[in-house]
Amino acid sequence: LALCIYFVIAWRLSPATLNPTEYLAGAVYSRHALFHEQNWMFYVSWSLEIEIQFYLLAPLFAMVFRAPSALLRRSLLIAAIAASGYYAAHFRMQSTEPPPLGGPLQHGWWIGTELAFFLVGMLVADFSVREASSRPAHAPTRRAAYAWDIGWLAGFVAALCSYQVLQHSVVGILMLLTGLFLVTLGTSRSCLVRAALSHPAVYTIGGACYTIYLFHPLLTPVVGRILLPATGSSYVFDMIVIALPAALGISLACLLLFPIVERPFMHRGWPSLVGEAFRRRDIRAIGRLFNTCDSPNGPAQTPYTHQQLMPLEGKTLQP
Repeated sequence: LALCIYFVIAWRLSPATLNPTEYLAGAVYSRHALFHEQNWMFYVSWSLEIEIQFYLLAPLFAMVFRAPSALLRRSLLIAAIAASGYYAAHFRMQSTEPPPLGGPLQHGWWIGTELAFFLVGMLVADFSVREASSRPAHAPTRRAAYAWDIGWLAGFVAALCSYQVLQHSVVGILMLLTGLFLVTLGTSRSCLVRAALSHPAVYTIGGACYTIYLFHPLLTPVVGRILLPATGSSYVFDMIVIALPAALGISLACLLLFPIVERPFMHRGWPSLVGEAFRRRDIRAIGRLFNTCDSPNGPAQTPYTHQQLMPLEGKTLQP
């Protein structure tokens, strides 16, 4: 749907630069792989195409979990992270083009320059899942949770500082990957950070982040054109009085699209509900699609806690 909207907008605003072939390639997640240039209207799709490449290769990467010991498994993951991270840093430092948004890495059109970040996620998953099945039933001590708060903060600072370090040294990639590992793992083990991220406003936005990601570039230029005449007083004024409220408004507008557009397609039975609405000529039949508290198989499920998982230890889980 987002791709179709972008196509219509490009056709209306700049038909001379419109290339239908690019959009057809984008529909099968291969636009950047085929055309390489990233100067097109639906520019956020580059990351989605990298994700698709990872999903296709995920069964191959997941074979590392067949390793007989945790030490071997994690050693292999860390070695792969180091190798792919070095390649990403080398690619960035050798590139003649500036990185997108001033970030530390020059993103490419294939998974090679991004693989280290996926592997960090797999390493975090290994620590989380394996240790959850072997930990005692009681929760971690408050002291340990606060220690992870400090670890989270250290990782956050390391990731930020890596932006500058990576301009001159490959050490920056080590800071970035280590920082992301601490931030991701510390999120579920900390006290203060976990409490902050457990706020409904935070996880609601997080749940709708895909919708926001796809549609915010559509609204940003429109809002920018409207607000442009009011800018220019000062940088602080433009940021606090204009840009920040505009960003909040754009995010909220995109957030409204989540229950209207994305949430219905999470319902496994949406085709039958739509068909029933047409047969009965009653739009209320599709009301369940827009109920964010309704899952495809009944009431919405919350993430399992460690205490809920404890009875499952030592048992084989069937899908």
